[in-house]
Amino acid sequence: LNEAEADCTLCDSGSYCAGEGLGEPSGACDAGYYCKRGVDAAAPTSGVVDVDGTLVGGDVCGAGFVCVAGTHTPQPCPAGSYNPFEGEGEACTPCPAGYFCGEGALDWAGNGCPAGYYCPQGTATGVDRPCPAGTYSAAQHLRNETECVPCPAGEYCAGVAQTATTGPCSAGYYCVGRASSPTPSDGGVTGDSCQAGSFCPEGSAA
Repeated sequence: LNEAEADCTLCDSGSYCAGEGLGEPSGACDAGYYCKRGVDAAAPTSGVVDVDGTLVGGDVCGAGFVCVAGTHTPQPCPAGSYNPFEGEGEACTPCPAGYFCGEGALDWAGNGCPAGYYCPQGTATGVDRPCPAGTYSAAQHLRNETECVPCPAGEYCAGVAQTATTGPCSAGYYCVGRASSPTPSDGGVTGDSCQAGSFCPEGSAA
């Protein structure tokens, strides 16, 4: 038996202990809140203090975080999601297409997908998905790969994440579109060497 108040144990983290004379916690901390040690309400708003090295108290879950029921430490929104509100107890919202959201994001509006890349829903960083070789994009806020612009005939787009065409197809070759090299050799899929008896100056499309 406990003979003095000092013999009582602080309520467990993630739980609350309402009332007196308890032999175990009353229940789990409510969703949307977090409970350190010694909390007496399911939805605490008292804040947290350090008592001799032990964090005591709890509070509402902050914006940019999520707190499911029984939370003792708020979890930041995973990269690719955001939460602008306090008290989120289920899940953060996926970042909308055309934007990216880092871990613990409060919003997405200032994080437009940069030129040369595309960002489907739930994108974590602006450089996750580059436009592939043979395409480019000078525009921001692309939502999927199909919005990357195919390199036009007579030009090539070398490498990924291009924001403009790289240059004209080399003399002696032709580029029909989506070429990633100035000297394509794929049998005419994107271009090839000039056929015998033909003349292909720089920038030839056929």
